[in-house]
Amino acid sequence: MRMKAREDIIYLDAAELRRLLPYDRLIDVLLRDLSGDISCPSRSSFQVAGGGNELLTMPAWTDDGPIGVKLVTIFPGNSARAMPGVHSSYVLFAGNNGRPLAVIDGTELTFRRTAAICALATRLFSAPGPGRLAMLGTGGLAPHIVQAHVDTGLVREVVIWGRRDEAARQAASALADMGIEVSTSAAAEEAVRGADIVVCATSAERPILRSEWVADTAHVNLMGSYAPNMQEAESALIARARVFADSREAVMQEAGDILRPIAEGVVAKDCIEADLVELSRRFHYERQPGRPTVFKSVGWGALDLIASSEAVRGRLPAFA
Repeated sequence: MRMKAREDIIYLDAAELRRLLPYDRLIDVLLRDLSGDISCPSRSSFQVAGGGNELLTMPAWTDDGPIGVKLVTIFPGNSARAMPGVHSSYVLFAGNNGRPLAVIDGTELTFRRTAAICALATRLFSAPGPGRLAMLGTGGLAPHIVQAHVDTGLVREVVIWGRRDEAARQAASALADMGIEVSTSAAAEEAVRGADIVVCATSAERPILRSEWVADTAHVNLMGSYAPNMQEAESALIARARVFADSREAVMQEAGDILRPIAEGVVAKDCIEADLVELSRRFHYERQPGRPTVFKSVGWGALDLIASSEAVRGRLPAFA
């Protein structure tokens, strides 16, 4: 626990979150608590401070638990100042009286819950046994995704690709510093062909993943592009795959990876078979031979609430 300014509010920084939320534990918690009833309105976006800067708000709550909201600022011009363009904090409030309980590093929270839900989808949908992972993308999320898969025994080999070779080498070096050895690929096709698990975590507006590269037995996690004008996988892959989502409602509002194929007429509006809440309640999934699986995530506030609640559990008398 860091920087305790008041006795009744706790502050959790990135290092503390890493200690409190190891990936194996977080994955089990997400699967357990996703079956609960969490109210989670769509995220709101506001233009602030001119120049294309944004403020995002992502609230979530349950009837008998805490209230949480993630606050995110996006300042694209920060790159010219050698500063991160995205900053985030998460705030938890008591559900019975609205009292503030905790302020949490929102960036680390987002990385960890996103990587955990990606690894959970791999555990649910990929073929049994550790496989070969092709990681497309070299941003801040990529090392977390790789670590989540390695820590939970889901992969035996990892190859990473980025649009810039230097970025891929830097990501591989960062993972090596964490004790995880990966190789790099100069071409996305080379990385994907023969992979059992493919993860895309990019900001692509046009597809970087071709359907013909993906084996019938493969599982694909689309974790990056999160708006209707963005698309990581070409529509032909969505047409031939079984499709799942973190939140059916959120994906159908925001995910170009699904909305574009629907608009093009290559898949039906009901192409998503199930989302994580439905799967957690059902606890049953059977792979169909001859068809890859695709899991689409756009970032869902319910995951932040579950992860942050777990982080403070035992540190507060109760959410009261």
